[in-house]
Amino acid sequence: MVESGLAGRRKPTSADVARAAGVSQSTVSYVLTGKRPISEETRRRVEGAIAELGFVPNSGARTLAGRRSHVIGLMIPFRAGVEISANLAFVGEIAAIARKADHDVLLVTSDEGPAGLSRLRDSGMCDGLILMDVEARDPRVEAARGLGVPCVVIGVPDDRSGLSCVDLDFEAAGGDAVSLLVGRGRDVIGLVSPGPHGERGEMSFTRRFVAGAEASARDRAELVAASADPDFGSLARAVDSILSARPDCRAFAVHMSSAVEPVLAILRARGLEPGVDVDVVGVCDEDVAARNRTALDALVLQPERVSAEAMDALFCQIDGTRAVGTRLELVAAPVVTRGGAALS
Repeated sequence: MVESGLAGRRKPTSADVARAAGVSQSTVSYVLTGKRPISEETRRRVEGAIAELGFVPNSGARTLAGRRSHVIGLMIPFRAGVEISANLAFVGEIAAIARKADHDVLLVTSDEGPAGLSRLRDSGMCDGLILMDVEARDPRVEAARGLGVPCVVIGVPDDRSGLSCVDLDFEAAGGDAVSLLVGRGRDVIGLVSPGPHGERGEMSFTRRFVAGAEASARDRAELVAASADPDFGSLARAVDSILSARPDCRAFAVHMSSAVEPVLAILRARGLEPGVDVDVVGVCDEDVAARNRTALDALVLQPERVSAEAMDALFCQIDGTRAVGTRLELVAAPVVTRGGAALS
């Protein structure tokens, strides 16, 4: 049922249409543009809501629709110190979603910085951009804010004003990791997380994970943190620094998918059997969690869901069904215990 008097109070938006029709904003966009096939029943509901509300699509968006490149620009990191396999999961999902919408993906490396974003805008090659690998204070974010091109950030920079941001809820994941370990009777917890790479600043997701862990540990457990690159030597030094500071530490939260299995091996080499002598929680890919359930609790990363949310937000901007503005969408990380049961 459409809200009574809506059209008289203010100009209806695509969000109002979506609510009235019981569909997503992107579905309203697809009905308007014909970009994706929509069932006849859904089309009738959307068109009925449009007629009842008196919704008028943005004329500028309709004009631009005929001059699109059908290319999405994706700025991702390819450099030392980055978990390439984790980023490829995003690339694969974004490319698959783009193809279903009859779009191609143009990859641009993060080392091009703001100049790379400006180049894409000036070339007119892309209908919209997705920016990954965001630092807490990232010069590309300010450039993205002034591009005048639809843009979605995967990550949460310190200043996200005017940006559409999508990411895993790393703060909640940090809190859940500590809660799992406290629930297993541990009151000293080692945190192994990614650190800055070279001259790069602090990564947003690391800060949020640590903040969530600290809040959850308050008055319940002592945290001993160490940062590392995703290589065996760096991870071994991180584990050893934690054990040196607190030899009684028998719980670890590992915030790097590629670091989980090396940390399990390092602990075994130090005479601590995971799942027996020491409890480990990994924030990791689903396949890592599945391979190690007998020794590992896990908060499973969601590259597919994060990518889908980011692409939906981007297409809504491109189609004119969602205005550019400050938005934040966080995806929860499901908790999987050693028995394989999903808790959230």
